[in-house]
Amino acid sequence: MTMGREAPQTVLRPRCHSQHHAHVYRRRQGHRIGAPNLKGKLNAIALRVPTLNVSVVDLIVQVSKKTLVEELDARFRFVLAAHSVLDLCAAPGGWVRLAVNHAPDGAFVICVDLVPIRPIRGVDSVAGD
Repeated sequence: MTMGREAPQTVLRPRCHSQHHAHVYRRRQGHRIGAPNLKGKLNAIALRVPTLNVSVVDLIVQVSKKTLVEELDARFRFVLAAHSVLDLCAAPGGWVRLAVNHAPDGAFVICVDLVPIRPIRGVDSVAGD
């Protein structure tokens, strides 16, 4: 059995950069994404890469004011339908706790950081690179 994708399944970067193709970059502020309670609190960039049956989304958020993880999740529902959650640079563990509490039953939650994280029930944690 081989791992990885076969040639017909490979997602290639298209020549045009429309939103219907492989890469979509967006920079938004809280008030422009339908979250008036987050206005002035965050700037975000998202990268979406479709695969054969799912898509991978990498959301980078820069918070400019104190914002609770619950505020962001209430608006975006990050882990509502996730089959698995991988949190990189997970310390101190706020997102991981949210993922465990909101992910569907049977979802895998894994956190990785260079420093050890206190054990959290239902989470596999990795300390190191």
